Amino acid sequence: MIADLARQEEARTVVLGVPYHEEDMRMERICLMLADHIRALGLNVETVDESLSSVEANQNLAEMGFKAAARRKRIDSEAACGILERYFLQCEPGNL
Repeated sequence: MIADLARQEEARTVVLGVPYHEEDMRMERICLMLADHIRALGLNVETVDESLSSVEANQNLAEMGFKAAARRKRIDSEAACGILERYFLQCEPGNL
C-alpha cells in the first residue's frame, strides 16, 4: 500500500519516522523492518528520528489556540509535518 501510493504520487523518497531514543526498542526495530521492506520493493527510504514529535505537535497546536479535542484530531498530521521538517533540515540542498 505504501509502495503503491509512493509510485502513484511519483515520490522519489519515502520518509519514515523512527523512534530512535525510546527505552523500549521494539517500535524502532519494527519501523526499521518496514523501511527495509519498502526498500526491497525498489523505493528509496530515508528514516528520521521521530522522538517527541507528538509532544512538539501538541505544544504547537496548543500555542495556535486549539482545544484538547481538536488537538487530538490533528496531532498525527501535525507530528508528520514535524518529521518532514526534520528530514528537510538534515538534507543537502542538492539532494531534494
